[in-house]
Amino acid sequence: MQQLCGVVVFTARGDVLMQQQEHADGEKHWYPPKGFVAPEEKARWARRDLPLAERHQMALRHARVKAAAVALRAGWRKTWTYMTGCGMKRVVYYAGVAAAEAPGDIFLGDPKRPKKPTFEWMDVPTALKRCKHDAIKALILEAQVWALCGEKLPPAEHDPSRGAKTT
Repeated sequence: MQQLCGVVVFTARGDVLMQQQEHADGEKHWYPPKGFVAPEEKARWARRDLPLAERHQMALRHARVKAAAVALRAGWRKTWTYMTGCGMKRVVYYAGVAAAEAPGDIFLGDPKRPKKPTFEWMDVPTALKRCKHDAIKALILEAQVWALCGEKLPPAEHDPSRGAKTT
């Protein structure tokens, strides 16, 4: 199973950061920023005793978001597991708020990836329209309340008809 980590980041006024990535089949998908855990860090990422601050730093780095630009909130973490043509993928998402009202250059480049993803701030209704997966839509809505209000919501339910789950 491929391991990824990602972040669901909001501005103080409620816009969410989304990433568009073109897949091998030419189809484009929108979702919160995520990236593969580096092979040399997989064992460290899997440790249950890894401090939360270090886990947050790794998630931001792999999602290609500058750590200084985002404050991730403790206590919210969701896992999305899904099947692709390349096998199973598991993404661990964290939620946070951008440090500035109008964040500018918060993206890290990745010289290893020839197909650079497109990052865009958008309001939540637009993000939900662009998302193809119901599990990601639910994840964004829950993260929004947690990141901006600090309230804990019940976990998202698994929908077997979709072939993906969040926990």
